[in-house]
Amino acid sequence: SYPCPAEPNSFYGKAKKQVELGLLANGTGTECIILRPTFIWGQGGEQLDKVVDKVRNGQFMWIDHGEVLMEMVHVDNVVEAVHLALMHGRPGQVYWVTDGQPMFAREFLGALLRARGVEVPDKSMPGRLARPVAAGVEVVWRLLGLKSVPPLSRFQLDFIALSRRYD
Repeated sequence: SYPCPAEPNSFYGKAKKQVELGLLANGTGTECIILRPTFIWGQGGEQLDKVVDKVRNGQFMWIDHGEVLMEMVHVDNVVEAVHLALMHGRPGQVYWVTDGQPMFAREFLGALLRARGVEVPDKSMPGRLARPVAAGVEVVWRLLGLKSVPPLSRFQLDFIALSRRYD
């Protein structure tokens, strides 16, 4: 029953919201159960590969010292959640999927970085400064028509700087 955000913070979030609302409103009689896993982690995770690359290239810094709580879910627990949803889920329901052990971003991501042999950086930037910088970088990338991923975007920033807690 937890509502979708009024305005998701990324094109990815907006697309997910449109798809969820469309699926839940479908009149085809098809049963639909929606799972919303938080940050999925496990061996071979591409998202973490991107963080590792940024750290190794000196392009990573914590926002607010990484002292923001985040929820995560191991890939094995996502598999279990899919099984439970298929066996016991109720059509039309939305389920958050999490390990249920929130941690500070620096603690969690730092442990994953160390496990990959990467030294955890100390650099940090205040979120109140990073947000307008990210928005400005996105504008520059859009105006110049650059096809590469910008070095900082609001979506990337929110990944490391927004508290995510689910009950």
